[in-house]
Amino acid sequence: MRSFFHNKYRRLAYLLRGVRTVCPQLKNWWLFVLDAGLLPRGKIYVFHYKNGLSIAFRARTSDAIINEEVFGGGAYALSLGGDAPRLRRCIDLGAQTGVFTLYALSQCPNLRVVSAEATRENFALLKRNIETNGFSERVDLRHQAAWSASGQTIRMRMSSRNTGGHSAVEEGDEFAGAESVTTVSLADLVGDTPCDILKIDIEGAEYEVLRKASFDTLSRIARIVGELHGEEAEKSGLIEYLRASGFAVSRNGDLFLAERLTN
Repeated sequence: MRSFFHNKYRRLAYLLRGVRTVCPQLKNWWLFVLDAGLLPRGKIYVFHYKNGLSIAFRARTSDAIINEEVFGGGAYALSLGGDAPRLRRCIDLGAQTGVFTLYALSQCPNLRVVSAEATRENFALLKRNIETNGFSERVDLRHQAAWSASGQTIRMRMSSRNTGGHSAVEEGDEFAGAESVTTVSLADLVGDTPCDILKIDIEGAEYEVLRKASFDTLSRIARIVGELHGEEAEKSGLIEYLRASGFAVSRNGDLFLAERLTN
């Protein structure tokens, strides 16, 4: 997820947007406001949504931003469209603390989710959030990194300022330290079962996962929503590959939505 806190103007825009979009959905809306700078950094609090969801987050990290991106009516939420009642299977790559997984489950009564997260701390909060909300039987939790092949061990570079920004491929001053994690391929996650929606936000590894996925694997996916990272040439190349695989693709900045033309 994009890191806004290093820029005071983006931070203010995010706060004002969240007051309008997310706060009305929260019972304890004041936590969202206080998270802009008054809560102790890293301490775990819980957002209590009016729809019954409870989502633990780390104060003054990008956790609250991700709540705003999903529950604020952005592309991730809109990707469910008007199809929520008929959706049966979702794969969430880069699940972080489970915000999209929980949103999708709350909207889709018949949905089951494969939810994969690569880093230990995020996975612990993901597991906590799924269990707290009573969705353990509908979620297949995977402490794995999505990659082009299964069973490899890769190093995840840990972002010091973005809890949703840890990456196996990106580099920069914001990364400090690394974790080893086992990989899983899209082919193994999809298997032989159709997937109604694939959500992918894996900080640059989307090219490794999607560009190296076979047309056969992609043919089992009806819809993909995700975020693009890196150079524009890489982004354009992936979009063209998805179109060649039978998807109609639209973009809004770094966010994209791919919908299968025939499934």
